[in-house]
Amino acid sequence: NMLFHHIATIVSCCFECLLFGGVIFGWPSLEYVLRKEKYFANYCTRISTVNECSKSKEMFNLVFTVSVSTGQVSLVFGGYLLDKFGTWVHRGITSVAFVIGALLLALSSPEYAIMLFPSMILIAVGGLNLLSSNIQAGNLSNSYRVTVITLMNGSFDSGMLAFFLFKLSYDSGIDFKSITVAYVVFSLYLCISTFTLMPRKWFPSVNSSSPVPRYGIYEVRQLFCRKNVVINESSQDEDETRVRDTTGVDENSQKISTLNCIKSPLFWTGLLFICFINLRINFFLGSFSSWIASFEDHSSLNTLTNIFGTLPLVGIVVAPINGAMTDITIKLCKKCGYNDSQSKWKGLFTSTFSTSVFAVCFSIAVSLRNTYSSFVFFFITRSFLYASNATFISLAFPAYHFGKLFGIINFAFGMFGLLQFALFTFGLNIDPGFRVTNYTWIAAAVITLVHSFAIFQKSRSHPHSPTRIL
Repeated sequence: NMLFHHIATIVSCCFECLLFGGVIFGWPSLEYVLRKEKYFANYCTRISTVNECSKSKEMFNLVFTVSVSTGQVSLVFGGYLLDKFGTWVHRGITSVAFVIGALLLALSSPEYAIMLFPSMILIAVGGLNLLSSNIQAGNLSNSYRVTVITLMNGSFDSGMLAFFLFKLSYDSGIDFKSITVAYVVFSLYLCISTFTLMPRKWFPSVNSSSPVPRYGIYEVRQLFCRKNVVINESSQDEDETRVRDTTGVDENSQKISTLNCIKSPLFWTGLLFICFINLRINFFLGSFSSWIASFEDHSSLNTLTNIFGTLPLVGIVVAPINGAMTDITIKLCKKCGYNDSQSKWKGLFTSTFSTSVFAVCFSIAVSLRNTYSSFVFFFITRSFLYASNATFISLAFPAYHFGKLFGIINFAFGMFGLLQFALFTFGLNIDPGFRVTNYTWIAAAVITLVHSFAIFQKSRSHPHSPTRIL
């Protein structure tokens, strides 16, 4: 039953994003455990403690910054692999990378704390690339494509929960080594699901005019059925062509090259949008322990870290709201007489504008040191950001360029994200408590509204232009 297979695929993709995809962003919870385990304690003097040692803080922040930036930069190469060779090759490489990263974390120790660098880098590379391949599952539900895409991103946002479970297990008395070894075993699921629930090439697009090609476990069976090798390869090539040709790209967009997409002004406003808000989010994650300790009692830090660790559950609920807003806006605009092109641009405007507004609210809350409102706005902003970014790329550009463009944009804001360590070091030494730095972030968040206004202008011009951006 292919319907059951489709549902199982979407559920599995969400499960993977939840437990493995966005795990690196749960760094504050893992950092808490690593500090307790005395990682990087050799950088501190006998007088200072690990929690107070600035050099130790810088090392933890550097691990996070390098890992996230490397993971995001790797997406440009991962996108190429996905578009060129298909899902099995792409997922096979990234799944192995993730398992090796988890294994290195299990083998690390306070004496070999330097192993955190390759471990977290591989976990970030594997996790972030996992999202780019799983987003394709939106093609399995044409009517609710945006909602499914944002559901994937919501699960990815809630991936912070994984390291929080590390912390809860550690606080309950379970040995850190046992926790990490168990995680290595769980991560093997990625290798299994790659060849059972994912297509060898790309996800098929469900439509009423053609049968849905079988994928995953069915393709594995075909590969082992020697009698039908030639026949299957021939039919599979036809399926693959149909899969790539029925993902919603109109005839005019077939002439659009990747370079033409990159030259588009909206591509650059979108890049500004994602770079600024992503850097703001990563800066908050990297400086969380120092920021919260600058004005809260030391006795409440553990409780606040626990609260911050539970809120990622909001992501899997909040992100689909962004997608639902987009889908509803598109449908309402069509009922009001707008064509498909204008309706989709107005839907994108709703998605990006709401994200920027929440980013401004988040920056204001952090500047005012309002702990709980900062937590809430942080998770709403983060959930909306990655959901709206994926929606923008999937709707504004040809589908056959999704992997490459998703990778290029992530490469760009990954490189931009390296500024996070410089800002953290500056704040730690020049701006204790990050008060001035956080006020500056309010202005940066306001600037991102430029992208929304550019999209709104696009929705008003060329009423009979193609759906895509060019």
